[in-house]
Amino acid sequence: RFTQATQPVTFVNWSFKEVGDAGLMVLTEWLKTNATVTHLNLRGNELTDKGADALIALLQVNQTLCDIN
Repeated sequence: RFTQATQPVTFVNWSFKEVGDAGLMVLTEWLKTNATVTHLNLRGNELTDKGADALIALLQVNQTLCDIN
C-alpha cells in the first residue's frame, strides 16, 4: 500500500527486496501517475521479461523517471 508522503518521494530503493513481476506491476501502476520519483533501484530482484515489459510501458507515460537500475 502506498501512502501520501509529507515530502515528495524522489528515490525508490527496492533493491534486493525479492520483488517479482507481480510486485513490480503494482509499483509501475503507481509510478505511471507519479511526477516526483526520478530514480528507481530494482537491483537484485527476480524480474523477468514480463517485468521488463512493465518498465517499458511505464517509461512511455512517465516523463519524470530518469534513472532505473
